[in-house]
Amino acid sequence: RVLSQNRQQMLENWLKEDKLECSEELGDMVINTDAKMALSIYLRANVPEKVVQCFMLNGDYQNIVAYSVKVGYQPDYILMLQNLVRQNPKAAEEFAKSLVNNEGGQLVDVAMVVDVFMQLNRIQETTSFLLDALRRNRAEEGHLQTRLLEINLLG
Repeated sequence: RVLSQNRQQMLENWLKEDKLECSEELGDMVINTDAKMALSIYLRANVPEKVVQCFMLNGDYQNIVAYSVKVGYQPDYILMLQNLVRQNPKAAEEFAKSLVNNEGGQLVDVAMVVDVFMQLNRIQETTSFLLDALRRNRAEEGHLQTRLLEINLLG
């Protein structure tokens, strides 16, 4: 009822004063009007899938991996990239680079990421991503180096 009366400030105050029990259901009610507030609710309610969803909605891609590692959640990064590349290809490219260059080890398969970008014929993002992912110039990545050349010669 508070949301339907456009009184998000009241809801925000109740959250700050710990007068509400945070739950997935409450977050679901709030997410369409205020994704940042929904994020706060999902964090307090410990709903990792929805927290990651809010990070995506808010464009906070850099927080996804750190949060997921912290709480032991395994997001479907390839599915996330598939959705993101349609909405914001440049952000998808940067997110993919961060997944491949993750400190704790690579979180996605490079070839799968290439497939995601190429399904939408995103040659520029694919090239930039591959140049970054292949910068170590390892022999076992030869097939990906060949694919990079093919994409740019045939694209």
